[in-house]
Amino acid sequence: LEYIGKNCFASCRRLVEVDMPDSLCVIGDGAFDGCTQLRKLRLSNSLSVIPQECFNGCKWLEDVVIPENVSSIEHHAFRNCKSLVSIIIPESVTSIDKFAFRGCNHLANIELPETIEEIGENAFSSFLIHSHGDVPFVAYLRKEMEKHKLHTHFLACIVYVILSKLLI
Repeated sequence: LEYIGKNCFASCRRLVEVDMPDSLCVIGDGAFDGCTQLRKLRLSNSLSVIPQECFNGCKWLEDVVIPENVSSIEHHAFRNCKSLVSIIIPESVTSIDKFAFRGCNHLANIELPETIEEIGENAFSSFLIHSHGDVPFVAYLRKEMEKHKLHTHFLACIVYVILSKLLI
C-alpha cells in the first residue's frame, strides 16, 4: 500500500485503530476526516506531509507521534481532536499550517523542535492546558513560545493552570 486517496475513510464511525505500513508514502486530504471513534494511530515512517483535514474531528485520538520524515503539517490536519493530549513533532517538521491543532481542547504536551520555521495563524488555538501543580511546565511553555515567536499564534488559546494546592 503506497497511497490512501482523498476522503477514503472519511466518516468511518467504526474505525478504531489505524496502523499504517511503512510502504505508505501519501495520504490524501481528509482521508480520516470525521472518524469519530479512532483511538489509536501509527503513522507511516515514509510520510513527508500530514495533509489538510486528514484527522479532523477524530475526537477520541489521544496521542500522536509524527514520523521523522514529515516536513509539513497542513491546515486543519488534527483540528477538533478533542482528546489529543500529546503531540511530538520531530526536527524534520519546518511548517505547521493554520488551524492544524485548533480545538484540541486537552492538549497538555507539545514538543516543538527548534527547526520550526513557520506556524500558521491559530495553529494551536482553543486548546486548554491542564497543569495540576506543574508550574515548571508553564514556564517551559512561555519559554518555547518566546523562542519560536509563537505568542501571536497562541493569542486565541485558553490556558488553564489548575494548581493542586489551591484545590485542597
